[in-house]
Amino acid sequence: MEIDDFLPTSKTSRVLHVVDRNNPALLWPALLEKAYLKVRGGYDFPGSNSGTDLAVLTGWIPQQVFLHDEEVEPERLWDEISTAFRHGDILLTIGTGKLSRREQKCLGLAAEHDYAILEMNADDHGKEMLVKNPWADGDVWRGATRRRPNRAGDGTADPENLRDSEGMIPGTFWMDFNSVFQYFENMYINWNPGLFSHRQDLHFSWQVPNPPPLSNIFIDHPQFAVRSSEADEIWLLLNRHFRTGDYTQANHGKNGYISLYLFPRGGNKVLSSDGAQVRGPFVDSPNTLVRLEAPARTTYTAVVASQDLPRGKLNFTLSAFSRSPVTVTEAQVQVTRKDSVHAAWTRTTAGGNSDSPRYLSNPQFKLSLPSRQKIALLLRLEKPDSSAPMPDMHVKILVVFSDGSRVTRLRSRDAVAHSGDYRRGSAVVETELDKGHYTTICSTFDENQYAPFSLDFYSSSSDACSLVPLAAEGSGRLNMMSSPARFANRVSRLLAPLTVGRVTRVIFIARHDLPVPQPSLFKMTLEQGQGPYKRVIASSEFDDQEFNSIAGGLRIADVDLQPSMHAPGTGGLWLVLERLLQGSDPANPDETVYVEVLTEEKIAMGVWGLGEG
Repeated sequence: MEIDDFLPTSKTSRVLHVVDRNNPALLWPALLEKAYLKVRGGYDFPGSNSGTDLAVLTGWIPQQVFLHDEEVEPERLWDEISTAFRHGDILLTIGTGKLSRREQKCLGLAAEHDYAILEMNADDHGKEMLVKNPWADGDVWRGATRRRPNRAGDGTADPENLRDSEGMIPGTFWMDFNSVFQYFENMYINWNPGLFSHRQDLHFSWQVPNPPPLSNIFIDHPQFAVRSSEADEIWLLLNRHFRTGDYTQANHGKNGYISLYLFPRGGNKVLSSDGAQVRGPFVDSPNTLVRLEAPARTTYTAVVASQDLPRGKLNFTLSAFSRSPVTVTEAQVQVTRKDSVHAAWTRTTAGGNSDSPRYLSNPQFKLSLPSRQKIALLLRLEKPDSSAPMPDMHVKILVVFSDGSRVTRLRSRDAVAHSGDYRRGSAVVETELDKGHYTTICSTFDENQYAPFSLDFYSSSSDACSLVPLAAEGSGRLNMMSSPARFANRVSRLLAPLTVGRVTRVIFIARHDLPVPQPSLFKMTLEQGQGPYKRVIASSEFDDQEFNSIAGGLRIADVDLQPSMHAPGTGGLWLVLERLLQGSDPANPDETVYVEVLTEEKIAMGVWGLGEG
């Protein structure tokens, strides 16, 4: 029987194919690989990488190095692997990426193929590696400057050396280290686990939800506390167990990506990816490794991160390696109480970001805390229905100190916490707040973006904390819009008459119709009569400022009006807008203002006209 009878013809043939046909004792590598492929589902296996294969076959710790990553330092990498290679503590392989047929022919390298490193050498000529193509009859790199196993004489290029391959194993070639970085994408290092005196394995399962979790939200991901007793380097290896049928041609490219994130959070659970100290690369292989220099008696939170994992139950092993005692346990929950509310941005509540005049029409919530404590808020977009795609929107949370009522005027000093920049699909606030009442505002970046969302509230106290939706401003009232108030050129004052049929409570909100490059300051007043004997009933004055920015909406809130206010002899009832021009140029651009009227009973509002007051 020929040894070829045991060798698969697919690209899964790797390092173990370095066998001697004349030595039956070396038949075991092919038999072992055949058994491995059987376990992986048969010869339909589309291939993995040499680091994963060697980890399964030898138990040595796999590490994948992305050679084109800007954080990889060639000199430092060479020093580390050459020392370990000399001591026999690593198995070393390298892999190419995608190459065109022309590139493969010119370079003598196979695309998406792994090669073994048989020797490493550094001398006056530079650093080089002896590379072996597991396909014994495969091409060898055409850029090699020598073919013999050792340099001849003073190392000058000998034409005869370039013509023959005397003393070389078939399929081998020398390659300088810089060329390895240029023509290969990955380096796979398998480390001897005997380098470490302490190891702990923790096995766990994860029921991957459907729809899949958002990439930056970790609250439902497996999380672990990793503690080092002494200052030492800790290696964490995450290994995803094989499932029958996962790694076949039929499912090729559908197995998703895994990574490990480390947080300096004392072993407590985290809600999101914000604040990660170490972010491991996302890999489509079943294992990934992160290395961390840990101070003594320090506890980290390790989180399994993922992208596009198949749905259902997945099994994993998290292994910790160290030269001093290390423990791995499940992460602790700091905020034990959870409440959830559901809301939506609609035609009347999709107010956009804080630069929008309709920002304060966004959904708002009353947050009540009976004592000082740690809290967290997690906003997540939801699908309008099961068949619809997930909305693609950027969102944010703002927490404002208040009496718990709806915020109608926003001051920067009242903001106590926010979720940072607008994020796609989700937003997180984690903070510690004093006892009291707060108002939470949830917004999208752009106006008129409609979608449902959930807002989860986590607190560290079992006391009566609460998160309650607040009714929209003017909820249950009639909504009217004034005619446009156009401030042209140097016009600084406009007024419109009001007529009330019955006693009613009214809210007036003035806004620009469009953004203005250099907006003026405005004042809005409700006046009875005009001239020297007029009476100001209500004003938009805010924070002792008579004129204010109209950007967030200028308000006169909850004023009671009755028919007698515009009876004969009173001078009538007037809504007045006054403009204070900004800048040195008195001829500011024209500005148009609309006034929204929220009223319990219908009222009449005339057209705007000029008036001196």
